[in-house]
Amino acid sequence: MYKLLVTITGFALTTGCTSTGTIQGVSGNNTVQFEYEQTLFEHQGLLKVTMPSGERFTGKYVQGSTTSSGTDWELGESSDESIILRDSTTISSKAEAVLIGDKGSTMSCWLTLSAPEVGLDGGGIGKCKTSTNKKVSFTF
Repeated sequence: MYKLLVTITGFALTTGCTSTGTIQGVSGNNTVQFEYEQTLFEHQGLLKVTMPSGERFTGKYVQGSTTSSGTDWELGESSDESIILRDSTTISSKAEAVLIGDKGSTMSCWLTLSAPEVGLDGGGIGKCKTSTNKKVSFTF
């Protein structure tokens, strides 16, 4: 059993714990489909979409976070009974993306995540706008 656990843990670490999925969107009267790949525990990933014009966009999204800095505080009289308070990171429900098109355009996206701790897999809403003023709205 121990050997199996070590093998599974090693596989998870070497594969980078990524997940993939699709997001359905609308641009004007046309449907578009985003593809995403996210790296768990890093709060970032890759977005791809092909617009109705045929231009393919690819880029990175990054989820915001806030880090609180400070000193460790130990409460209690012994290491067995102590409570240690440490620095913390709060993951934002907001994410942004910049995608580059294969025909020279760019796309900026803003996402609001329903479950920030799991990234895009947890669902949400978003919108994008290209440098040629095309707009995309989506839910996931």
